[in-house]
Amino acid sequence: PESPIEDWMVFLHPDQEELVDQEFSGPARVSGPAGTGKTVVALHRAACLAGRYAPSPQEQPILYTTFVASLTSVLRNLYERLPQTVADKVHFVHIDGLARQICEEANKPVTVLLNRMNSAFNKAFESWKKSEEVQNNPAVGYSDELRETLCNARYMRTEIDNVIKGCGITTEADYMPDKLARRGRQVAFDRNVRKLVWRLYESYQRNLLLFQTKDYRDQVAAAVQIIESETKPRYRCVIVDESQDLTFMQMRLVAALS
Repeated sequence: PESPIEDWMVFLHPDQEELVDQEFSGPARVSGPAGTGKTVVALHRAACLAGRYAPSPQEQPILYTTFVASLTSVLRNLYERLPQTVADKVHFVHIDGLARQICEEANKPVTVLLNRMNSAFNKAFESWKKSEEVQNNPAVGYSDELRETLCNARYMRTEIDNVIKGCGITTEADYMPDKLARRGRQVAFDRNVRKLVWRLYESYQRNLLLFQTKDYRDQVAAAVQIIESETKPRYRCVIVDESQDLTFMQMRLVAALS
């Protein structure tokens, strides 16, 4: 009862120890409801692997990554509270920060200016939403839900960020229903609607160029190119916390790193 809360936050239940020590032949996923200790298992797993590979000075470090930038320092501090951790063998960095670091180290920095990036999208969206192509499109008029969705700036921003750019789509043909399923997006987009959405994507891309900035998804794509061109992995293995938050391209970067 006298132990600080941080000690309880890294307490490993005996039933979870098997996951920490287990040998896997490839990628493995640990799933479960919130509060079941997945992060605790991941932290202990990182410590276990660091200890296992520490004797070799040539061995690459272990990467512990997640989507939320503010979590990395919290996770690092919790990790350091574990007994017998190996210093400098586990790198804690959020996925977008990692992509930026990769680009800068390769002397191929990607400029991401948040205010300009947001302005580029907002300008593209407002013009697109009011356009005759969207307002008078029969496919849009048949469904109130679809019209509301297309007028929702947040939803359309995530369509570009997580579906188009998040899946590495660069051509209109690859965004069509026969090529891309859009699982989990709640509102179905048929071929005609996707053609409309692609116009928004193109307008956003033009504005990014005009505003002299890229976005975070562009940065990840550039990092993927750099890492996939290398012949040796940078990390011995990668642990991803809350992997469901990562896009396909971010997971592709994770895979290439290890």
